[in-house]
Parts: sequence; C-alpha cells; structure tokens
Amino acid sequence: MPAASRGPLIVAHRGFSARCRENSPAAWQAAHACGADAVETDIRWTRDGVAVCFHDVDLMRLTGMSDRIAETDSAVLDEIALAGAAIAPRFDDFLATLPPSVQLVLDIKDERPSSLERLLPMLAGIPAARLVLGLHRAETVAALRDATAARILGFFDDPDHEDTFLERGGDVFRLWEQHATPERIARIAAKGLPVWVMCGGDGTGRAVGDIDGEGMRRLGAAGAAGLLVNDPEAARIAVRPNAAKKEMVS
Repeated sequence: MPAASRGPLIVAHRGFSARCRENSPAAWQAAHACGADAVETDIRWTRDGVAVCFHDVDLMRLTGMSDRIAETDSAVLDEIALAGAAIAPRFDDFLATLPPSVQLVLDIKDERPSSLERLLPMLAGIPAARLVLGLHRAETVAALRDATAARILGFFDDPDHEDTFLERGGDVFRLWEQHATPERIARIAAKGLPVWVMCGGDGTGRAVGDIDGEGMRRLGAAGAAGLLVNDPEAARIAVRPNAAKKEMVS
C-alpha cells in the first residue's frame, strides 16, 4: 500500500458509494478511477455456497424485499437488478472489475464455521499482499491467523479491545470515528497496530462512511493510518490537497 508519508490510506467503503449504488461494479470502477488506495466490499454466501458482495442480511433496505442472502440461491439473486446491475454481484465480479494492482478489503459478514470453510479456497488464487480481511470476532481471527498471510483488520465493537485482537494475531484495528480520539489512536498505534477509522456513524451526525474534511485532517494528524469513506475522491482532496492539485494539472 502507499507510503504513510502520503497521509492516511483512502479506503472506498462499498466502492464509491457516495456516487454509485453500493457494492456494485460501477462503484468499484469509480473508486479505482478516482485514485482510492483500496476498495472495500462485504462478503456473504448464498444458499448454494456462492460468495456475493452485499452488506445486509436481507434485501429489505435496498429493494423492499425480505429475501435473506443466506437463504437464496445465487441464480435467483443474479436476476434481481438494481441500478443496472445484479443486486448482489458475485465475488468473481468484484475481482474481474478491478485490476490486479488494486488493494482489496473484504468485510466478512458471515463468520459461521461452515462459511469460513469456503473462504480460504475462494482466496487461494489472490496474492496475500493484495488482501485485507475484515473480521468481527476474536475467535475468527485466531482461527484464520495461521491459515492466511493476508492482513487481518479487526472490526471489533469494543474500541478498547485491541489487546485481545493483537493476541489473536490481528494486523490493523478499526475504530469508529466517534471513538477515534488522538489518545486512543496513539495508544493502539504504540502497540504496533495501525488504526483505520470508519468515518461517520453514530456520534458524528453523519451517515456511516460520510466525511467531514476538517475532521479527516484531524484524524490524519492524530495518526490514523487509513480512512474508510463513501466518497474517496473528496477524501483524497481533503487529506492530500497538494497531491490532488498536481494530478489535476498533469
């Protein structure tokens, strides 16, 4: 990934989801085109064991349909379109959309043992250096640590749970913006864990992933190593204004 001297990594949350439908090929393409350092997507498995990119347990929020991803066959999901693309694109579509140079951040939403058994074979052909696996449970981190060389990102609810995460072999710790005080960032970073901040969300007055330019600059100054954002283009301009100007001139 880019050097820390460039400032925090800009991670496109569900792709360029401020401009395009979240977790869609258009969102992934737009994120890459605007210069995001990494593209994040959510991973779930269908009833017939196909990995798809979808955040929620069911389709209700985006379509009004109550179908649950884990109880629906992939062929059925392929036929449900929204904004010109399948509602839950397959993971293979995610890989095909982005060039091999792009860093991939996978939020593993389903951590049941049966689902984790499918995960590693699915990732076998992808260079580990390209992957960051977002995991939510300490036991999952421990279970996968010896099985993959990919970096593990801790999506833990407790902002002070870094010791448990570190003991299990985690590599990067996520904080919600409301918890990302300079003191906490410094404490976690001092233990050897880079801190990525999920912008927006509770306590900020903004939706998850939405940004505030001045707030992002403060997070960067406090030592945040990465920022998960819905608008990677605006985020890059906010934290790397000089770089953005040079690219516009060129």
